[in-house]
Amino acid sequence: MKKPTQTYTWPSGQQWFYQGMDLLPKMARTWLVIWGLYGLIGLAVFQLNNIFLLLAVTLFTPVATAGLYHACHVAKQHEQGGAVLGLADYFTPWKTHLNPLLGLGLVLLLMGFLTEALTQFIFDALGLVIDEEMAAPELMKNAVIAQIISTVASIPLLVVAFFSPQLVYFHNQSIVGALKGSYAGFVSAWRALLMLSLILVALVMVITFIGALFAALLGGLAVILLAGALLVIFSINMCAQYFAFDSIYPIGLPGDGQDATVDDFHTEI
Repeated sequence: MKKPTQTYTWPSGQQWFYQGMDLLPKMARTWLVIWGLYGLIGLAVFQLNNIFLLLAVTLFTPVATAGLYHACHVAKQHEQGGAVLGLADYFTPWKTHLNPLLGLGLVLLLMGFLTEALTQFIFDALGLVIDEEMAAPELMKNAVIAQIISTVASIPLLVVAFFSPQLVYFHNQSIVGALKGSYAGFVSAWRALLMLSLILVALVMVITFIGALFAALLGGLAVILLAGALLVIFSINMCAQYFAFDSIYPIGLPGDGQDATVDDFHTEI
């Protein structure tokens, strides 16, 4: 597997979004079933222990993400004469790459704890306190500063986690190799990915505004419609991220992935 050699700019992000918008309708039925299933499982676990839910989500997110990307790949291949997408395709990584993806989830979980510890250390060093009994202006100022610090501190984790499950699954990379590859892929396409994120944020803001306007007229129905619209937007974004990954690290090239060695990848990165 070769390291990214092309730099992806703003138009690429827009193109990936349009591709995701075109792909999602071809997956609509199975996609809704899977999101409903994951939602019910999450709700059941939350009823038991919300902290355990947070740990479980972090641990199992890589394998679930790989399943969604695999489904996107099957749907795309079906357009070219491949097999029809089925529910079982979402669970293929659970059968073939469960251990390495769970290992990646554990590593990301530990990195998350380290990020949180670093954030708290910065808070303590700055004497940053957030207390509801504080005066409103000071409370708002500290909350904004805390949010900025948390966001900046989490960027390295986001960068190395963004493409790592896909690299483990589609290209058989080790955990370390996948983290390095995710960093390299993110650096080569950060402008395009930023454009994709800006499109997502803009659509969420517009849909939320429209939902607020109709809330008084439709009541609870407006909330349901808003939730459905947001699910569609985030699903399009997920499909768009598949096309982003396939552009940066093409899936299914002859001789790629299955026989790639970790040492070769480390050398290239």
